[in-house]
Amino acid sequence: MGAWGYGPFDSDSAGEFVSEIVDQLMKPVEKIAKKRGLHSYSYRYEEAVAAIEIVMYISKSSSMVFEHQLEECVGALDMIMADGEYIRMWDNSNKMHKQLSDQRKALKSEISRLNARRYRGK
Repeated sequence: MGAWGYGPFDSDSAGEFVSEIVDQLMKPVEKIAKKRGLHSYSYRYEEAVAAIEIVMYISKSSSMVFEHQLEECVGALDMIMADGEYIRMWDNSNKMHKQLSDQRKALKSEISRLNARRYRGK
C-alpha cells in the first residue's frame, strides 16, 4: 500500500475506493449528457443534481475528482436548467433555477481552484 500522508484520502487504496465511488456518481450525470428523448422526467435529474453535489464535496476533500468530470457536471446542470418542462414542474420555478445556478457557480469555482492548484504544482 502506498501512502503519502495520514489523512483519510492519502493512500492508493483510499484513492481507488473514492475513484470507484465517483465513477458511480457520474452515471446519472453522463445519462443527461447523452439525453435524446423528449420527457425530462425520464432522466432522473434529482439523482444527477444530488450526485453532482457529492462529487463536488469529494473534489474539495481529495484529489480523486478530475476537472473533466466537474466540467461534465456543469454541462449536465446547463441541460437541466435549459429544460423548461422540468423547471416549471416545481412550485417555485425561479427558486429551483436559482438553486441550480448557484450549484453551477460553485462547480465553476471548484474548477478554478483545481486549475490554480495544478498551476502552483500542488
